[in-house]
This record gives sequence, structure tokens and C-alpha cells, in this order.
Amino acid sequence: MRSAPVAVLLSLILTASPARAEFPVALSAWLGGGPGSGHQQEVSESGRFGVWGIDAAWRYAPGRALVVAYEAAGLGGLKYTTDSPYLSRLEHRAITVGLELSSPPRTWASFFFRTAAGLGQVATDGSRGMPLPGTPDAVPIGPLREYGFALSGAAGVRLVPPPGPLGFTIALRAARTGAHFSSTGSLGVTVGMTFCPLARRTP
Repeated sequence: MRSAPVAVLLSLILTASPARAEFPVALSAWLGGGPGSGHQQEVSESGRFGVWGIDAAWRYAPGRALVVAYEAAGLGGLKYTTDSPYLSRLEHRAITVGLELSSPPRTWASFFFRTAAGLGQVATDGSRGMPLPGTPDAVPIGPLREYGFALSGAAGVRLVPPPGPLGFTIALRAARTGAHFSSTGSLGVTVGMTFCPLARRTP
């Protein structure tokens, strides 16, 4: 019965009672993986990205929070035998600020949705394999670290069982950083922990 875990999770959320999940402040960390892709100039790459991040959230109203996050994703160590150029390492990191909505509020189990924007960095080790036609002296593209605009979003479930203050998250997270000569994006399923040092019961 593949649907049994989903049914149990939905039951927990729908029947959750007021508890420590309605936090004024929370610290979280997560880790996961999923597909990603990006490019540096004309050379593109895709593969399975590792995804991780940390964040701090301040809940200013029931079901609403302001979140500051450091997010990262990337792949590395690729080696191909190919006549085409490729990127052996492709990463992006970002510091973002955004809003989070959670429902039902004031419960220890809830769905959450988050969207954020900020400053990101794309990093590569340059291209490997055959050089691109038309490059000066047929030299492969060199390493790059470039800053650009970053967007991210997440949707998932947060569980903070009484009496807390430790909880867990399961989420689908997407992120993208676009710069002048490069860009990269990722989509990952993550699991994480959340710590609510000032958590309190609410009526």
C-alpha cells in the first residue's frame, strides 16, 4: 500500500492540535538531491545535484514568517571521454530573503510554502574535453565565479511534535541563479531538522 505513508501524514496534519509549531523564531537545516542544469558561455551541463541549506525564520503573524536563507546546490567530479566540451564542476550558492506561508497555523504539523529572492553566485572549474570552435588559440573556457540574481522556492511539510523544540521538514525545493555569462538551477527533494528555541504553546 504505497499510499499509506501519505494518508498517515495527511491525518497528522489535519488532526494536529495547537503546539510548538507556532514558533516566533526557528533555525533550520536541510539536505537532499535532485536534477539540475546550467551553463558557462556556450558549454552546458546537467546531472544530479546535491542540495543543502540553512535558514532563520521570524514568525510575525499566525501562518506567516520572514525567512533569511543560505542555499547551495551543485555537481562535481565529472569526467567524460568525449569530443565535446563539458563542465566538470557546476555550483550555485545564494543568500535569499523571502516570505513563508503555513497552514493550518498554530499546529505542530503543517504544510508550508516559501518564495524568496537574493544574491547568488555561480562557480565552475571551466570546461574539459575538446575546446570550443573559435575560442582564442583553441583554449578551453577557464574557471568562473560570477554573481547574479537568485530565486528560490519551497513547498513541504513541517512536523514539530510536542513538547519540542526539535522538529523535521520534508520539502521540494527549487533554486536558480542567473548571471551574465552563466546560470544554473536545481530541483531537489530534501529532509531537514528545525529548532524552535522560543517555541511556545498558543491558544
